Amino acid sequence: ESLSGFSNSAVVLWAWQWRVLASLLPLFSPSEKCPENKPPCSFKEIDHCGRKKRCSGKMKCCKFNCAKKCVDPDEDVCSLPKEVGLCLALIPRWWYNKETKRCSKFTYGGCAGNNNNFQSEAVCRSICPDVCKSQGSHLPSSLAPVGGLGVNWSIPGSWQAWS
Repeated sequence: ESLSGFSNSAVVLWAWQWRVLASLLPLFSPSEKCPENKPPCSFKEIDHCGRKKRCSGKMKCCKFNCAKKCVDPDEDVCSLPKEVGLCLALIPRWWYNKETKRCSKFTYGGCAGNNNNFQSEAVCRSICPDVCKSQGSHLPSSLAPVGGLGVNWSIPGSWQAWS
């Protein structure tokens, strides 16, 4: 038997393929969730959005970086460039520099800019933790203790004394 010239097996296969594609669709559609973060804020910042002030486009009002801010849930904040903003205030802030893989200090103008803008290095590191893991000590991880004169030093375990 056929339905509009198609065999039943072709219709079943077609329906199954669409069902599989429909189940994969959420993987490619924009995220509706806000990024999860609980940074160690020194103070609460001014909210940029809320009931009376909505976000535009695909931006979502999220608790982010010590305030409610308009955030693109699909954007990697830690890869955004440093933006000092349009105003002329001199506010010390931190941003994640993806080139150096470090949180770095900069002077923020006080308006505009982007969300790669944090009140402290601790907040920057808490929001960009995976990319900041390399910011620890630059010494090798396999260290051997060396003592003397009441001071404990560490040197890589593979180093040998001069002979």
